[in-house]
Amino acid sequence: MFRCPMRESRSKHIELHGIEATTLTQLVEYMYTSEIIVTEDNVQTLLPAADFLLMRAVREKCCEFLESHLHVSNCLGIRKFAVFYNCSSLRRSCESFIIRNVSEVLKTEEFTRLNPDELLEFASIFASNIPLRNDLRAYAEFVRQSVNEQRR
Repeated sequence: MFRCPMRESRSKHIELHGIEATTLTQLVEYMYTSEIIVTEDNVQTLLPAADFLLMRAVREKCCEFLESHLHVSNCLGIRKFAVFYNCSSLRRSCESFIIRNVSEVLKTEEFTRLNPDELLEFASIFASNIPLRNDLRAYAEFVRQSVNEQRR
């Protein structure tokens, strides 16, 4: 963009839409210091910006941070985030976490807010895991109730 014959290479000011000023400041500082602090407050803006700017190391730090903060209350949302930004290692970690904690995950508010496509995706995460059949019954009952409510 800056070295090619594009408009940005001749401009003194360049607008980066969708990246907050504080996030961009952190990324520029990272370019100079190779240090960045990922927190709960900045990870959801830092990862998309790092992805957009092709800053693989920052992207990985964000994924590692999210993986270390997996909980039954956020694992579905983090998995969705991982899928959207193609963080395959984080996605796999989320899926393993979901399988290990499926009984608790089924009771979360995140789970109750899944749309039908997301419910199918959720089912595919652990469909091949035989020991989860009892939990699948609870899941099937939830899906049945959801479909009935949507039909009303």
